Amino acid sequence: MHAEVEGLGPTHAEVGSPEAKGAAVGSQAPTFDLPVQGAEGRVRVPGTPGVVSLVDFWATWCEACERSMPHYQALAERYGDRLRVAALCEDDDPSAIASFARRTGARFALAWDAEHAVATAYHPGGMPAAFVVDESGVIRHVQVGFEPGDEREIDRAIAALLAPR
Repeated sequence: MHAEVEGLGPTHAEVGSPEAKGAAVGSQAPTFDLPVQGAEGRVRVPGTPGVVSLVDFWATWCEACERSMPHYQALAERYGDRLRVAALCEDDDPSAIASFARRTGARFALAWDAEHAVATAYHPGGMPAAFVVDESGVIRHVQVGFEPGDEREIDRAIAALLAPR
């Protein structure tokens, strides 16, 4: 399932605030700042101005999540520093994140949503759930689940946002 909309006015919500009741297409993406697992640094949305973000909610036990990661890695490589992939693990324990990353080839930022606060703000509705966030922090595409071909929809959403204007 995916959703897309252009031209809706954004609303703003910090993760954990009472206003953070879900993230819909056309709304301002809830902000977050989490440490990257297995590496130095942090993953933030919004992050660098002018960069599109792919915020993905996943779990190590999720087969569709495992299938999606190589495609997200390919997107990260294709778009380079114009795309930030922020993959948030919803496991109750972070111990399997490193082996999951090795198994799937994911080299982008993997973070652990320890208290599930970010997932509570976004309300992903299933896993994996990918939110494409534009340069100004507005959600422009949501993809829940992952089947063959879904990567093309996500790529189209990202390409449209990065196209010269």
